[in-house]
Amino acid sequence: MPRYPYEHDHEQYLADLKARQRNIVFPDTVRNGRSVDKILWKGDPDAPLVQRIGTTIFGISYFAMGVGFWLLALQEKDLSGRIVERLIGSAVILLALRMFFNAAKRRKHSGNLK
Repeated sequence: MPRYPYEHDHEQYLADLKARQRNIVFPDTVRNGRSVDKILWKGDPDAPLVQRIGTTIFGISYFAMGVGFWLLALQEKDLSGRIVERLIGSAVILLALRMFFNAAKRRKHSGNLK
């Protein structure tokens, strides 16, 4: 299995790369967004180090936002505000943990190592 999608067909890879760079109108913006969503939501075991670092940075920012919601919830005296902020903070922290997990995904080795 090739490591990169167009390893054997260089011309097709260059055509796809040029098409991805023309993403200033609506249908083309979705194409690049899909690849980013795939890495953030599902993870990619073959992702390069730069993409793993980017996913980790997104995770850190979401984690900080979730902790911020929890800190706000602890300062309020109204019970309903605390519950809503805790729920939002918990959801954002779970999202950050998923991003951390996706950044740490590694390729599974199928062969025997000797």
